[in-house]
Amino acid sequence: MKTLGIVISTPGRQSLARTLTSILYQRESVEDVLIVGDGFNEGIKALTEWFVTLGLPCRYVATVKTRDWGHTQVSYGLRHVRG
Repeated sequence: MKTLGIVISTPGRQSLARTLTSILYQRESVEDVLIVGDGFNEGIKALTEWFVTLGLPCRYVATVKTRDWGHTQVSYGLRHVRG
């Protein structure tokens, strides 16, 4: 069975909870949700940990802050996501 890996790059946007909720309800084939932050954000880390308790296979990684519209974070995510 094929599985899906999802990469989300974020500087800490408020709509992330809505995005993760949507994925949670459609997670049948989702193996990994990798959230890559543009710099560390404690709130995003806590949000990710909360979704893990709900059964979403997600994890949070922060890169050095670049402010390059997420290009660095997406590239990192594509190299490290499972699925």
